[in-house]
Amino acid sequence: MKNILACAIAMAGCVAAGSALAQTCTASAGAIPLSGPNSLTTPITNFDTCGVTNQLGAMCSSATTSAATDAIWSVTLGPGAIGGATPPEQNFVISTSSGTYDMYVAIMQGSCADSAPCPREVDSAPAGGTESISIDGLAAGQYFLAVTSFTAGQCGPVTIAVPRLPVSLQNFSVE
Repeated sequence: MKNILACAIAMAGCVAAGSALAQTCTASAGAIPLSGPNSLTTPITNFDTCGVTNQLGAMCSSATTSAATDAIWSVTLGPGAIGGATPPEQNFVISTSSGTYDMYVAIMQGSCADSAPCPREVDSAPAGGTESISIDGLAAGQYFLAVTSFTAGQCGPVTIAVPRLPVSLQNFSVE
């Protein structure tokens, strides 16, 4: 009986360890609707990434882990592929007023998880700089916009200019 109990505890530990390695998250910062009548969404201003938690140990299928906070927004694109407008209309433009915040920005596809693929990611600006990430050519569907850093403890205020998607004609009639 002791052996059965010991095996059951060991198996439960293995299951718990496996679930800890596959972290998932929630859209901690809210939703950005980029379809339908709300497709011309106003910028997100004065959001402080210091007010969120570190949800993912790794991002974009990378083995690199970070203890930095992850501000994550749910983004729904569609219907149809995104295209036709000229940049920067199809870019999220993320800026900060903190000269020490070196942002990393990614668009995760399908799910908010450390194993989710990232069709777009950017970390080209230095600390205090502005990052721009395109949604051009992405198919309709669920995405997550993540603003974080590769450096533990880095966070700060951000402003996000939201893409202005082209409006498509849904119906036309001459009577």
